[in-house]
Amino acid sequence: MKSIKKIKFLKRNVALRLADLLVTIVGIIVTVLLFNLKYFSGFELNLLVWLFTYAFYFLLFGEIFEMYQISKSYDVYFTIRSIFLTTISTTLAYILTPIIAPVLPESRIEILMFFQAIFWSLLLWRVVYNALFFYPIFLKKVLIIGEKQDVELLIEIISNYSSEFKVIGYVSSEKINTINDAIKWYPKDNSFLEKIVNDEKISTLIICGKAIKNSFQTYSNSILKIFEKGIVVISNNEFEEQLTNRIAKSRLNDFFYDYFTFSKYNSNHIYLKFIRFFDVIFALIGLILLFIMIPFIFIINLFYNKGPLFYSQKRVGKNGVIFKLFKLRTMIVGAEKGLPLWATKDDLRITPFGKFLRKTRIDELPQFYNVLKGNMRFIGPRPERPAFVSMLEEKLPYYALRHVIKPGLTGWAQVKYPYANTVEDQEMKLRYDLYYLKERNILLDFKIVLKTINTILFYKGY
Repeated sequence: MKSIKKIKFLKRNVALRLADLLVTIVGIIVTVLLFNLKYFSGFELNLLVWLFTYAFYFLLFGEIFEMYQISKSYDVYFTIRSIFLTTISTTLAYILTPIIAPVLPESRIEILMFFQAIFWSLLLWRVVYNALFFYPIFLKKVLIIGEKQDVELLIEIISNYSSEFKVIGYVSSEKINTINDAIKWYPKDNSFLEKIVNDEKISTLIICGKAIKNSFQTYSNSILKIFEKGIVVISNNEFEEQLTNRIAKSRLNDFFYDYFTFSKYNSNHIYLKFIRFFDVIFALIGLILLFIMIPFIFIINLFYNKGPLFYSQKRVGKNGVIFKLFKLRTMIVGAEKGLPLWATKDDLRITPFGKFLRKTRIDELPQFYNVLKGNMRFIGPRPERPAFVSMLEEKLPYYALRHVIKPGLTGWAQVKYPYANTVEDQEMKLRYDLYYLKERNILLDFKIVLKTINTILFYKGY
């Protein structure tokens, strides 16, 4: 059941990627035929290799530049920026790998035409797609069964995280005055649930656990018939998790372990050996990069970040074991006097050069030593300081679960919710970390790597 729901959630994203690929390939073929581009001489001999290479680059850069972040599809600037960056990166990567792509063209105009073929075909298609996508008749219509707090939260989540769902109405014991009148209210004792679903052409029925517990007999038969018609019937917690890619806050209760299971990959030896291999590769590359940059960082540090170049801190690792983490110093000397403090977004203790190091994540490069040593992995929950861990374990249920696996230099919580300087923020990051522990796999790891690249390229560090 759960896997079927996830497939339905993924369908639109997969279809969009395939459609983008098809449209741009058609654009390239039309351009070749119209202008007789020599760049593609011998087209028929190497077609499959070239297409595979192009598809790889296109999908890779499309992911890095967030071309498939559906919640931002309505933003014209964001869409054009993503298309432009994806197109130019794909073009450059493609023409610079002539062994598995056509030989580098002699004329620069052919490179420009190759770029234009991808860009304009993709842009025109996305204009049409967005016009259809946001047209009311193509939105997935949602009906919620729940009470005030759950209904309000779901409407807010849909508004913030999705553009493909439209809440048509809600079934509850009373009308909720804070909700727009355009969203219809149906009384809780209404026995015509099937009629509402049919009349409003509902495609997704969301059931809030609190609402259904006391009214199971009222709705159970109707919900079964609705489900049999192929309409998605899903709990509010499951819906929130699939939309936001984090554990729902209401899951963090006494029944948490009835729902939560660790990903099988957490104990899969092949997977663990595989990621350890890549940890070592990434660590060596990162340390080589640090070695190359150190002379320049050292000189700038003398003027704009006076004091030691490196610093170390105790952090909590796997199974609660304390280890020493290394970073480039970004704060003034003696920034912490007394109790440890969380860094904030515009922390006055951060030096001007330190701010640059944080924004670009260069300050994290020494941690590749921790990765190589085995204290950390490239991907995992960020390691926290012992004092904060003790406090957070008291305030946040299940915080200690983060220590089931090794901490990481980057992670799902880091790329999804970078700032955390309050207990509330830490709870939000915990929910992302728990989602990673539950869903951990190669594809999710790869997605984190791409999102980390995006964070560095767009200066999103803190």
